[in-house]
Amino acid sequence: MKSNLKRILCALPTPLLLLSLFSCGDRDYTYCEIGFEIPRGYREIDASGDFDLAFEDGGRVIGIRRMSFDAVEGEGLLATHSPYELAEIYRERLAVSNSSTVFTHGDIPYFVYTLSDGYSSYAYMPTFYKTRYAYFIITFICKNKIDEGGRVEFLDFCDTVYILPKYA
Repeated sequence: MKSNLKRILCALPTPLLLLSLFSCGDRDYTYCEIGFEIPRGYREIDASGDFDLAFEDGGRVIGIRRMSFDAVEGEGLLATHSPYELAEIYRERLAVSNSSTVFTHGDIPYFVYTLSDGYSSYAYMPTFYKTRYAYFIITFICKNKIDEGGRVEFLDFCDTVYILPKYA
C-alpha cells in the first residue's frame, strides 16, 4: 500500500510540470479565416471600435481587423486587390506624411508610420492578408518608433499567420 501511495505522490507533479512548461509558450489562436500564434506575454484586450481583436504586452499592441469583401465595396475597394495593392491604397488614404514605402516580408506587405497626439508619439506597422472572403489588416503599435528589433519581433509574428485551409 505504501509503495502505491509513493508512486501516486511522485507521479502527481509530472502532469503539472508538463502543463506549466507548455502553457508558458506562444498560444495558438484562430479568428474567422486566419490562425496565428500570440507571443508569450501578450494578453487579449478590449479594443472594440479600433480592432476586431487585440492583444497587448504592456508596451506593444497587436490589433486585428477583418474587412469582408461585401463591406469594402462601399469604400471603393475591390475583392480583386492583392494584399500589396490594398497596402498601397491604405497607405495613400492615411495621407500621413511620414509613412514609409510599402515593403514585403515574404508575401506580406507592410509599411511603417508614426502619429503624435501632442504628448506622445506612436509607431504603427500594418500588415495585409487576403482570404477567399475578406481582407485582414494586422497592425502592430508601440510607443515612439519601431526599431529594428521591434520590426523583427513583429515580422516573426507575421510568420505565424496562416489562412485556415478551408478559406485559402
